[in-house]
Amino acid sequence: MIESLIIIWSLVLILGIIALRRSKATLGLAVRASADQGRMLLLRIPLAVLATTFLVELLPPELMRDSIGAESGIAGIMIASVAGALLPGGPFLSFPIAVALFKAGVGAPQMMALLTAWSVYAVHRTLNFELPMMGGRFILLRLASSIMIPPLVGIAAMLALRWISIE
Repeated sequence: MIESLIIIWSLVLILGIIALRRSKATLGLAVRASADQGRMLLLRIPLAVLATTFLVELLPPELMRDSIGAESGIAGIMIASVAGALLPGGPFLSFPIAVALFKAGVGAPQMMALLTAWSVYAVHRTLNFELPMMGGRFILLRLASSIMIPPLVGIAAMLALRWISIE
């Protein structure tokens, strides 16, 4: 954790110096833009964490364990692939949900499939942005060509767990 903070703050410092060398106006614009983003995140992250906590507490642990737990195998990978596609929102909502599910006992291969499906499919994004902008034919082609990616990632993770222990 401390290493990532050091890396991030070092990057901020380096980029800040580069922006300042360009002009004080560039640095000012960057600071204002980051403050706007920061305000947005300060409002969303606590709500996402709270919603995630409620979700995990409301879901029966035996349902999680049986459907997408570490022992659920390929069936759990398939269920997680569908659940990931339906996972709402951007990373500030989806990743707290994923972390909470992982802590609740979702298996690593199932979690890999879930997050990959969220990244590749994202039904909310597909319906709200891609379909109106790119059209149905493009969406069908994209989904048909990528339909097996999340399950294959989950299966690859399951095979990798035979050699690597992370659970």
